[in-house]
Amino acid sequence: CLEALTISHTSVSAGGARHAPGMTVLRSSEATASAEQQREQESARRYARLLISELKLYNEEAVEQGRVERNLLERLASDIERVRRLYEEKIPETVHQRVDIFDQEVVRTLAGGDPDLLGHT
Repeated sequence: CLEALTISHTSVSAGGARHAPGMTVLRSSEATASAEQQREQESARRYARLLISELKLYNEEAVEQGRVERNLLERLASDIERVRRLYEEKIPETVHQRVDIFDQEVVRTLAGGDPDLLGHT
């Protein structure tokens, strides 16, 4: 029994599909592409979160003051652009075209979810 479970787990992990007789296994290129897009987006989200969290950590006073004065973008413009370049160098253009993860993370982390705190540059 243990041997059968091990073989079953190994074949599924290796990309094989085990199924009952008569059961259709659907593994379309669309599903694979969608799963790949989700992995890319999650990777991009983690990287953006890391960059923006570090920016926040090293600029705590400026972030707090920017929240109070509602001008985070103006106050941290050069730092935000620096980490944006790092983000764009690592993350594929196709991800940028689908969703703006970097700016979402700026709002979430720096502005505490309030885009009005960013102000206008």
